[in-house]
Amino acid sequence: MMGRRIVSTGYEDLDNNLGGGFIKNSTNLVVEDGKCLGELFLASMLKKRMEKGDKGVIDCFSLTPGEIKDFCEKHAVSLKKYANNVHFINLTSEGESVINIDDLDTFAPAYMDLISRIKVKHIFNIVLSLSDFTYRFGEEKTYKHLRENLKVYESCERTSVYLIKRDLNSDKYINRMKDLCSSVILLKQYTAHDRFLSVEKSPLQKSSPDLIGYNIGKELENRRMVL
Repeated sequence: MMGRRIVSTGYEDLDNNLGGGFIKNSTNLVVEDGKCLGELFLASMLKKRMEKGDKGVIDCFSLTPGEIKDFCEKHAVSLKKYANNVHFINLTSEGESVINIDDLDTFAPAYMDLISRIKVKHIFNIVLSLSDFTYRFGEEKTYKHLRENLKVYESCERTSVYLIKRDLNSDKYINRMKDLCSSVILLKQYTAHDRFLSVEKSPLQKSSPDLIGYNIGKELENRRMVL
């Protein structure tokens, strides 16, 4: 771990299972299996990072910035307090995309130009959800783009967490994305009310971590993550 800077997720149990947290400036993956409210899980991590002074950046592919704000507010993960500290990059096909997302050849440098304009020490970035990007371009083209441009995206002070929904993507694509990303967290629904997360992969943790039960909303806001 010497020389590696660590970014906490904001949740002690999850950090422990990751071996400390995320590697700073890395790209990480959350795979949602079932109705696990993955968007809110990522938004909660983002909120915790903003409490620590990070600038929050949310990439919007299917939901507009306003829709994401309303969605989080409805489910007790309000971002109102951090209105001046969260930046939305609108990439939706409906409305006004800030980048020509249909041209993947120019997307990475255009995106990085936007990120470079955010003058802060560190950015915590969430992508809700990568499956929407894949739906637009297909799995092969999306994977190829990320594989070829990953070092470009990781060249700035930006730690990212991508969300993929298992029911919207093939196992082959998900496994390739797991190999590409630094850490992999699994969200799984066992019953209507029981949801668990586990760490499948982390560069800081070699042992098999335990499952962590979690609730989204007020319970998560109060840091109730029970082993």
